[in-house]
Amino acid sequence: MKILLFSLFFLSCSSFHYNDFKNLRYESEWAKENSILLKDGKSTQGGINFTLLKPLSSSKYLGKTYFALVLVTSPPGSGIFRDLAIFSPAIGGLKQISSIHLGDRVKVKKVEFAGEYLMVTMISHSKSDPMCCPSLLVTKKYSIKNNFQQTQ
Repeated sequence: MKILLFSLFFLSCSSFHYNDFKNLRYESEWAKENSILLKDGKSTQGGINFTLLKPLSSSKYLGKTYFALVLVTSPPGSGIFRDLAIFSPAIGGLKQISSIHLGDRVKVKKVEFAGEYLMVTMISHSKSDPMCCPSLLVTKKYSIKNNFQQTQ
């Protein structure tokens, strides 16, 4: 029976959608105990707002399924931080396996998987940009094989 349930769960892994991620626990250095439980894609803790953004990107690599989403953190003050949350199916649901800090006030344009890489295209800060106004289009590349370490 356990093997059957386990098999059925993994057969349905590719059918996860954005709504499946709106009520999960996310790792965050800003949250008490380094994690926050979202409800309908949002949460507030100690004056800090957490919001889950679309889009959801997914891929299968070497037989394992991965999902990437952007979590926005707005602490008191002027910063608006974006982190990439990486999830993978696990027994009983979804589990966050990695978190990537993208930056303060960056504007994420596209998150996509390409083979063994996760590519994030965003507007970031050039050396001359004020903090309010990033203007530099960049694509960052993260390796699935190397636990989502940045490669470029």
